[in-house]
Amino acid sequence: MKQYCTLSSIMAFFLFVSLPFWGKSQTKQCESGETGWEYKFPLRPGIPGKVPFWNAYAKSFMYAPAFDFKFIEKATFYRFTAFSLAANKEFTFDAKVPYAPLTPIWDKLPIGQVALTVEGLDDKEQIFGLSGTRVFYRAAGYNDPRIRKKMDYYESAVKALAKHTMQPGRKFTLKRQRN
Repeated sequence: MKQYCTLSSIMAFFLFVSLPFWGKSQTKQCESGETGWEYKFPLRPGIPGKVPFWNAYAKSFMYAPAFDFKFIEKATFYRFTAFSLAANKEFTFDAKVPYAPLTPIWDKLPIGQVALTVEGLDDKEQIFGLSGTRVFYRAAGYNDPRIRKKMDYYESAVKALAKHTMQPGRKFTLKRQRN
């Protein structure tokens, strides 16, 4: 019992000492002032033949996805066209590979259903074929301005640590160990 309390006290001390280093870094904003910039980067994007694509059956994405679309013979680049059904607007960008993440347009896409088509084109912008299509839901990130946080990560950790270390039974064992 004494070893548990001592180990628990040591862990609580190290957690308390490390709070200033990791608590504030979670709420950074990008240079332009927008929040949610980290959602533009995909989680574990796949590479055909090397890294499998995890999102083959996923229907909703918070982070910018990358899909396993096929290569088109004679295509020099691929045009990604995302049509937002919520805003009735089209967003496009070009990439060298058909499995590129949707990073260039992800922050512009409104929340809602999106229909994506990827076409293989040549230098003269002639379409050689359809690389792939996908319909998915563009989900809101946790930093959405409509969602208010009750407290930031630092305050939450301090409150949890205080509650953990100030329990009546724990106070008694800490005092008793000093004797």
